[in-house]
Amino acid sequence: MDIDGLYWSVVSLENEDSKDKSNSVRPKPRESTAMFYDSNESRVIIFGGWANNWLNDMWALNVSSITGPPYAIFSIKPSLGPITGKTKVTVIGDGFKDS
Repeated sequence: MDIDGLYWSVVSLENEDSKDKSNSVRPKPRESTAMFYDSNESRVIIFGGWANNWLNDMWALNVSSITGPPYAIFSIKPSLGPITGKTKVTVIGDGFKDS
């Protein structure tokens, strides 16, 4: 994030285009870091922290393949119905939009 211009820019990592990802750049292990989840882009972002000195770096990890949808189904009533179908059900959960 460019604070003066208030815009984000993409940062390319070393060995990003290489097929061998074993040498890719990764953040140092750290403690006391600021971390948040960006739900619009499905990524975890960490900033700074402590690793024998105070760090001033930012890292982002796209977690869209592991976070799942923005809703959750807790139960469906009735849980069983006839094979023929045509049974009205109530879906109980969180994150649904009215439709």
